[in-house]
Amino acid sequence: MPLSNFTRNDILDDIIGDAETVYVALCTVLPDFEDVGVVELTDTNYARVAHSVWATVAGTGTVPTVRVNTGPIEFAELLAAANDVIGFAIYDAITSGNLIAFGNFVDPLTDDLISQDYEAGDVPRFLGGDLKVA
Repeated sequence: MPLSNFTRNDILDDIIGDAETVYVALCTVLPDFEDVGVVELTDTNYARVAHSVWATVAGTGTVPTVRVNTGPIEFAELLAAANDVIGFAIYDAITSGNLIAFGNFVDPLTDDLISQDYEAGDVPRFLGGDLKVA
């Protein structure tokens, strides 16, 4: 049974509301829907980043409302190279916790899945509006 847009939006607001702090992770392997198999970066300076300011982008018709990050989400400077970072995951805790959402990195021009390589000294970041949760 599908949920109405109203119900989906209400659930989304409860999980990623204006005052809800969630933790963004960088992944080389994304989890499945049961949070099995995830591999986060292993850099000794890496940690999930807390973010609590999300904007609502209203949907219309069959397009649901989404939440997008406002402002940047910036990770600590990496001490070593990290290759094949393919996406992100959002959790309710800085370590372990419950998986809320996850997604691949996508080229905005082609919609192709992409990976990101980082060098030692890089500071991974998402700009405002980069992460969308529906």
